Amino acid sequence: MRSTKIRFLALVVMAVMMLSACAGLLSACNFFGGGDGDGDGGADGDVTLNFMAYAPANEQAKSIYIGILEAFTAETGIKVKPVFVPKDNYNTKLSQNLKTKNNKPDVFYLDQPILADYVAQCLSLDEGFFAAEGEEGLKKSDFFSAAMDTAVYNGKTYAVPFSLTSSVLLYNKTLVKDIPSNWNEWKNMSVPSETALFSGIGAGGYASWYFQAFLKSAGGEMVKNNQPAFNSAEAVKAAQMVVDLYAKSPKAVRETSNAFAQGKIMFQLAHSADIVNLYASNPTWCAENMAATLFIPEEDGGTSYSNIGGENLAIRKGSGKEEQAKQLVKFLLRKENITKLIGTNFAAIKSIAQVPENDPVTGVAYSAVVKAALQVVLEQLNTASARPAVKGWAKVNDMYLANALADIIENGTDPKTALDQAAQQAAGVLEF
Repeated sequence: MRSTKIRFLALVVMAVMMLSACAGLLSACNFFGGGDGDGDGGADGDVTLNFMAYAPANEQAKSIYIGILEAFTAETGIKVKPVFVPKDNYNTKLSQNLKTKNNKPDVFYLDQPILADYVAQCLSLDEGFFAAEGEEGLKKSDFFSAAMDTAVYNGKTYAVPFSLTSSVLLYNKTLVKDIPSNWNEWKNMSVPSETALFSGIGAGGYASWYFQAFLKSAGGEMVKNNQPAFNSAEAVKAAQMVVDLYAKSPKAVRETSNAFAQGKIMFQLAHSADIVNLYASNPTWCAENMAATLFIPEEDGGTSYSNIGGENLAIRKGSGKEEQAKQLVKFLLRKENITKLIGTNFAAIKSIAQVPENDPVTGVAYSAVVKAALQVVLEQLNTASARPAVKGWAKVNDMYLANALADIIENGTDPKTALDQAAQQAAGVLEF
């Protein structure tokens, strides 16, 4: 009898062990198919995409974004778990999250100048995302040319352009009666007392970004033949033009609070958000005095080049949810969705990019002067220039080139000397 009981207990233990093993297997299957791990999860309804994006500007904008993601789930059955991160801290948070075991983003915003640093984590989109020319569907040619440049590294596409802006020149109509047609006319303009010809290019990474408009207009490039090229003869000419503009722009005037809207600045570099925010703070003055023009070319009849900014969307390689991730990206790119998500920027798809009648979040109608200035930004996007798609460029942009420009502008350092030093520093950082 005792041996029978022992055999019975042994069978019970074995049964419990087998059930436990099966439960563990089922748990593992659920883990790899769920929203926090890798794997495709089988049917779309079993999949949750982790989506990392810039934090919306306010609760109203956040509510709109979440509503669009819920509409995606209702249409496809694919769930989306958004993680909104403030833009100033976004790149650090993205780097951290991509290193975690679970909760890695499956779809994420990717700042244009750091694409090259993240290609190892990004799915190549050359196959299975864009339609071929002549076929129905979203094609590369549907996007602004410079926008696609921001999504390509070493000839392969690793992101999808999402939103865009570009720099234009705002000017005071009371002080500027005729727009100069070339750099010589611009720097030789008569400047009233207590007034600055130019508000400046700012500091840090912004200075380097704005400098690109001057460099490209002078016929130069940031990088050429796998070498830093922002110390070329064209670059020195561009830097000297900045120096000449500053010479007629007293620092005390330039640094006056709200100097442009105080009537103290003749020309000011600005992009989409600057235009909207400037008007919001100074509606009466802007309505009477503010206008915008394309960036002034170096020579008469030359092309008006400028820079480009904005966001791209990327899909994590190896997530196991690549096909569902592609569906989300294409859903966000639909006209009815993207126009609500890009704030003051423009859609990267040319046929969708247009000056809105109303603020996309509040619905408040834009004034005539704001719409006219934004129309200039939209035109400038056709000749915008992408930043180099090179590993390490963000450091060069924010440190070495920015410091060189500061030395040239603030300390009077010879442009060639300062740019040569920055180029030498950059050569040790950039990876081609």
